[in-house]
Amino acid sequence: MSTTSRWAAALPRIGAGALHSRVATLSFRLTSRPSLTTPSIRLVNAFSSSQTNLAKKSKKGNSRAEEVDDDATMVIRTKGKASRKSATLASAAQSNTGSSRRGSAGEEPIESDVEAGDAHDDAVIEKARVKMEKTVSWFKSVVFDGVERGKGRITPALLDPVRVQLPDYDAAEPLQSVASVTVKQGALWVEVYDPDTLKHVESAIHSANLPGISPQKNSSRMLRIPISRPTSEVRAAIEKMIADQGEAAKIRLRGARVDALKALVDKDGRKGKWGVEAQNLTDKFGAEVDQLIVSAKKELAKA
Repeated sequence: MSTTSRWAAALPRIGAGALHSRVATLSFRLTSRPSLTTPSIRLVNAFSSSQTNLAKKSKKGNSRAEEVDDDATMVIRTKGKASRKSATLASAAQSNTGSSRRGSAGEEPIESDVEAGDAHDDAVIEKARVKMEKTVSWFKSVVFDGVERGKGRITPALLDPVRVQLPDYDAAEPLQSVASVTVKQGALWVEVYDPDTLKHVESAIHSANLPGISPQKNSSRMLRIPISRPTSEVRAAIEKMIADQGEAAKIRLRGARVDALKALVDKDGRKGKWGVEAQNLTDKFGAEVDQLIVSAKKELAKA
């Protein structure tokens, strides 16, 4: 076998780098041997140059292969089964991140839910405050009328507490809705709009248990209520009446607080922010009721 044939047979067993080295060595040996002809030397040199170019192309091809591998990696991340899995994981991560800011089933953000709850509870407390204010306002009128009566002054407002229950009505009606009240000759005069309601009005005035108030029938449509100078017993009765009505006002205040606590979204109830606010309102208006009772006693003591 010739040298060239042995060289060709060895090609499959050696790599590109080793091949280049062996070609260079063989080229040196061949050129140094005088027995080789010039065409043989040219053949070896041409083969050596060809293998050198082949090695360069191989190296360049490897570099491109690495770039292609990198690109292929990017493609794998955005296409095919792996990309769908990555997209699913990314979607799940985004969903989990969103769930920390939003409730289930596409509800509004938790922050918005909290704000909405606070707005609702604030409205509940405001409603309770209005109820308590109306209760205290009602009690103020009771105190004023009682003190005026204790001082011997006669006004139609003395009959404001009277409520008349009529057969055709579910709830009791204020006296002013079924009759007119005037002051004349040291007495109160009650004139009903419908003669059929006179007995119901008279019964309602008696049931009100107002100190020093005793109606007398004057005609088919008129009641006369004489008002005498109040005695010490009458003033004591007025004072007791004011105290009883004051206790009734406090019961209404506590009822408004209980209703508010039931309507609150805040789960801490009476110990929470809004529960404390409801209690503060109750204490505040309850103190006003107590102060009105004290003032009424002082005024009646002067009469």
